[in-house]
Amino acid sequence: RASVAVIDSLPKGSMIMGDSNFGVFSVVSHSITGGKNVLVRLTESRAQKIFPGANKKETIDQRIVWEKSRHDQLLAEEDQTKVEGRFIKTILKTKGFQDLVLYFFTTSSMTLKKVLELYRKRYRVETDIRYLKQMFKLDFIAAKDPQMIEKEITLRICSYNMLRSVIADLTAVLKLNPRQVSFTRAISCIDIAASWFAKASTKVEKDRITQQLLTMIRQIKHPNRKRKRIEPRAIRRVNTFPYLSGDRGTLYV
Repeated sequence: RASVAVIDSLPKGSMIMGDSNFGVFSVVSHSITGGKNVLVRLTESRAQKIFPGANKKETIDQRIVWEKSRHDQLLAEEDQTKVEGRFIKTILKTKGFQDLVLYFFTTSSMTLKKVLELYRKRYRVETDIRYLKQMFKLDFIAAKDPQMIEKEITLRICSYNMLRSVIADLTAVLKLNPRQVSFTRAISCIDIAASWFAKASTKVEKDRITQQLLTMIRQIKHPNRKRKRIEPRAIRRVNTFPYLSGDRGTLYV
């Protein structure tokens, strides 16, 4: 299984973090058996099963023993059937957003504040991976040989990291956080500036292009929202036209 290969490839002492899809006994047990720490989010139904009465308190941080049920599976025969860790429940309150109830299981001894900070970083990682897939078209790889696939993925990731480094250097000059500017628009600005640099022949011209690039980067800074987004968000119905149920030519004669 892919999850087994990923978990086994990590060194002992690593922290394995996952959303509610991976907050299951099999993943937790195999990780702990392999000497890894875990921080996984739990669904509300699973949290109620391993910690009955979890809905009666607003905040919980308690050590528990999570035992394998008859419905749980193991990823390997040697995996433990009982794991020890902390059950955490907290309510994330953000102005302008609906209160978010979070359930976690972790083997870490970090404070609750550190746990939340670490879990927030997972969202940023997922955002970066989405950008990587979209910009470098990782949803399709033409290579068929495993070695060529590995090289192609490595090359695309290196290209992404290089662009991120350029953006980080530019925003550092402007005293901004790299995530304060639009990544997609920043790539467009860098692409434009690269074509200018290719034609520049003197240091004066290159310095002028650099200043123009910094100006463009400053202009694509994300706005400071006065009104926060309201959660949960939903897709609005664009129109209420009926479904087409016949030949278009006969319907409009």
